[in-house]
Amino acid sequence: MPLNLMTRCEEFDVIVIGAGIAGLTTAKELSSKGLSVVVLEARDRIGGRLYTANIDGTPVDLGGAWIHGLGSPSCQNAIYSLALRCGFQVRTTDYDDAVFYDNFSHRMDTHSVNAMDRIFDEFAAFVAGLVARDPSTKSRLSVDAAVKMFERMRGGVSEVQRLQLLFQVHNHIESYWAGDSCNMALGTMDEVRLPGADVVIQGGYSQLISAIASGLDVRTGHVVKQVRWRPSSLNQDSKVKAVTCETAQHGSFRARRLVVTLPLGVLKSGAVSFDPPLASASPSKGLAIQRLGTGIYNKVLLLFERPFWDGHTMIHRVPSSAERGRWAWILNLQRVLGLPALVGFTHGTYATQLEARSDQEAAEDMLEALRKLYPGKVPQPVKVVCTRWGSDPHCRMSFTYIPVGSDTSDCDSLRQHLEGTLFFAGEATSRLFYGTVHGAYGSGLMAAQEVVSAALSDKLSWLNCAGEVIGAEEKVPGSGGGPFSDKHTLKTRPLAVSSRDVNALPEVSPQLSGLHSEDQLQEPSICMIATCASLQPVSKGALALASGLGAGAGGDIMVIQSSSSASLRMKGLLLSTSAGKKVGIDGEMTAAVNEPGRLPLGQAVPSWTFTLPHSAAPERSPLRARGPEKTLARGVSVDIPFLNQRAAVSERKCEDLPPYVSLLERNPVLGVQGRSLTPSRM
Repeated sequence: MPLNLMTRCEEFDVIVIGAGIAGLTTAKELSSKGLSVVVLEARDRIGGRLYTANIDGTPVDLGGAWIHGLGSPSCQNAIYSLALRCGFQVRTTDYDDAVFYDNFSHRMDTHSVNAMDRIFDEFAAFVAGLVARDPSTKSRLSVDAAVKMFERMRGGVSEVQRLQLLFQVHNHIESYWAGDSCNMALGTMDEVRLPGADVVIQGGYSQLISAIASGLDVRTGHVVKQVRWRPSSLNQDSKVKAVTCETAQHGSFRARRLVVTLPLGVLKSGAVSFDPPLASASPSKGLAIQRLGTGIYNKVLLLFERPFWDGHTMIHRVPSSAERGRWAWILNLQRVLGLPALVGFTHGTYATQLEARSDQEAAEDMLEALRKLYPGKVPQPVKVVCTRWGSDPHCRMSFTYIPVGSDTSDCDSLRQHLEGTLFFAGEATSRLFYGTVHGAYGSGLMAAQEVVSAALSDKLSWLNCAGEVIGAEEKVPGSGGGPFSDKHTLKTRPLAVSSRDVNALPEVSPQLSGLHSEDQLQEPSICMIATCASLQPVSKGALALASGLGAGAGGDIMVIQSSSSASLRMKGLLLSTSAGKKVGIDGEMTAAVNEPGRLPLGQAVPSWTFTLPHSAAPERSPLRARGPEKTLARGVSVDIPFLNQRAAVSERKCEDLPPYVSLLERNPVLGVQGRSLTPSRM
């Protein structure tokens, strides 16, 4: 019997697949906008790769554990801000509080540690010069290949220096990204990190997950097997469900839209089938899934009756070449959580191999390394806990890394929604912060904003809004058909909308809090909804909403909310014809705003200027067409999300960043100096 005939089909506005932090954040945001949302989670718990276990009465994070980079007092990491708002306490991890042992298990003195730092700094400078001369090396050269080039350039290195350099590469790069440096692209060393210390949440990440999930409709134990979808443009009747989601145990769920927050490892495996397939619907998305790397990072926790080790937070080993990825660093939980336990970290190929062993075999492997560091002092543990994220069928990975042949543009391709129907979130979709909890959280916020934009498009009946652009076109004399600009007036017909539709807009409902009933918001009310992809000079993530309100508006374009006292700029213009064809025109639409601060509700912007760039100009200006029945452009993208502000990371500015990022610190080569060793993502 077909799956969809087994049980009745439940219907929602939005389905979210996955109850990790990205999926729960998406669902929370959408629910707050009045949309009906269901979250389908394959496991019998929520959190995904954030998992807090109770070890002898102490909560210990066995998945993601750290908040990486607190930011500054005025511009904080969004996860840290959320933890503070929830009243959770955090504790800083002091990576400088470390002890080092060489490959002969001898404790290293300060001189040896400093020598190890110097050769890595020399290597980092070499890489910076290499990339400066040929930027393509960032994606086509592996970290291992760069190490070999460095050794040749230096005229050779001693065995001690080679092991020290390999240790630093393993600790700074492989351990942080959970991949093997022979596969990892050199561009991995040029990363974006938030400034400030790394902290752990006392009580574990599960508290934060529970807080986000509160009040949501989350269905655990629902293993999604198939997603059947059709573009929203094919479904003009709002009652037509564009997405069918079938689970192995619980039948079908249907919705207008679906948000996929499956880990990259699951997407690669094909465990969930899509009809039509993702690769055929978007070749770039298919390539991104294929090219991006799935890092494996595992922990082995050994609980003892009492500590026998050094009191330092971190215990570092300089392993031999054959021990690559094997217990390069060990975390002292007595120092961090007050628990007499050590956590050993493995990554890459060794972490994958360790997953095939039993817990006792993995423990014995770690005990063997500890006995070399503390001869005659290592007892048998009273408890052993091992993670196996790579063989977990519901994630098949730990976190994303960038391998040779890929770059962060693949994260963008993975994030792009398909036809206003399928949306994507998760750490792998974060161009700046892939592999981090705050990257996953931010991707959930962005996906929710895109869904709200698409849902609002439905509610405002774009297909019934006839747009007309009138005006004269101007060409630059002697340009031979080159760059030209058009200045036009945009007119629209009124739309009938309710206050509920307006209040569904992100960031707008506080400005319209007094409009709760139909008699307060007259119909027809909104003549045109336009969005600003960026507000100049600053935006602070605010939404600019251009519209005409009330019968006396006469179709003028007005601004409800703006935090800029300069000019508003809209990248792209969306019109529709009565025949049901959506038309997107690339260009730039600007309007002067003379009054500082937020404009009063309904204050008119006197004029907009729309400039069509040369790159988008056909032989005959599409804007010459009059009336709703004619095609106004050549099918340029109509994806204009309401808050689609992309971060420019060249400067430290809070204003121009996405709403989930406040301050970025870009490290030219590697964001570590001296002994400030950076831990993994988990």
